[in-house]
Amino acid sequence: MIPLFATLAKLWRRRETETEGLVFRLHYTLTVIVLMAFCIVISSKQAIGGPIDCEVATNAMDVNMINTFCYVRFTTNVYGGPQYANRPNLGPHGDHPPGDGEHHYYQWVWLVLLLQSVCFYFPHYLWKRFESNRISSIVSSDMQYFVDDPNKRHQKIAQVVHFLRSTIGRNDGLAIEYYGCEFLAFCVVCGQILFNHHFLDKGFITFGMDQVKWWIADPSILQDPMEMLFPLLSKCRFDKFGSSGGRVELDALCVLSLNILNQKMFLFIWFWFYFLAIITGFTLIYRLILMTCPLIRYYALGSDIQSITDCQNRYKRFVCGLPLGDWFILLLLKDNTEPIIFDQIIEQLHQSCEVGGDFATNSYDIENNDNSIQCSSKM
Repeated sequence: MIPLFATLAKLWRRRETETEGLVFRLHYTLTVIVLMAFCIVISSKQAIGGPIDCEVATNAMDVNMINTFCYVRFTTNVYGGPQYANRPNLGPHGDHPPGDGEHHYYQWVWLVLLLQSVCFYFPHYLWKRFESNRISSIVSSDMQYFVDDPNKRHQKIAQVVHFLRSTIGRNDGLAIEYYGCEFLAFCVVCGQILFNHHFLDKGFITFGMDQVKWWIADPSILQDPMEMLFPLLSKCRFDKFGSSGGRVELDALCVLSLNILNQKMFLFIWFWFYFLAIITGFTLIYRLILMTCPLIRYYALGSDIQSITDCQNRYKRFVCGLPLGDWFILLLLKDNTEPIIFDQIIEQLHQSCEVGGDFATNSYDIENNDNSIQCSSKM
């Protein structure tokens, strides 16, 4: 099982060319690693033993048969009074209707975790299909070593600038596709929260908060949410016909050893899914601001271009006038090149666009100290 975990850990390694933001990477790296690791542990009987162990009256039923029956069918929480406090979820029915507390999901947990990991990986797979190694083709793996070789550095920069200059105005689709994949990742995590809620007998949405309340409050007043959703002791009823032909009901007391893992795993999943949904939601809001505000795009890109020249007005007009897709390409280049190389790429691209004279931008008013600067364009 250790080699399987080692294989999963490779998802977290940094790639030569990064084309996604940190939040997006959390969806298909750490989340997939965690879900797949949980899936491996749950599905490994060697690590956890049998998933269920039921006890019936002596010689009333074959133990292996009743174990299989209760695991495949379902077990039941039966709520009683204080006299059953030492055995929560067991005892005669009180005010709860028949069927309350039935759990059918045990044998499907590993499959659900596997499918959820596939769902979280899908937006990344879709983005890689859209991106088609475009950034890798611009930034070769040996580009970082050109910093100390002026001739090779200038040659490589000229190639990159030529590519960028020839594709200006044609990259908006790539940016929209990436933001669309981030939105899809947000939909996936929200969808998985809702799916887990229905899969776990409608007890997942508030599972983490209920558990925190139970930790804070007096445990004798509230019932443990973990025991309610993932009982360690439960009841299974088996009907058979006796020797006289009459119907005989057998009640089995079942120990669900698998739930000691399910309790901890799904509690962690609850906190992780909500954390992932919140930070992804804020990321989407930030993306929306970037799409609608060129000045914010300038500052997002401009941290590495302050040293190019003392006159920043020209570069502010240039960056603010870039279409969204071209700015997005430059942002990816910034994340995959040394600052000295990126500075020179920006400077030479700006000079090339000024010489060409047909660089199409939008018109925006930019405030810079006391001067009002307009990013004008030639359409």
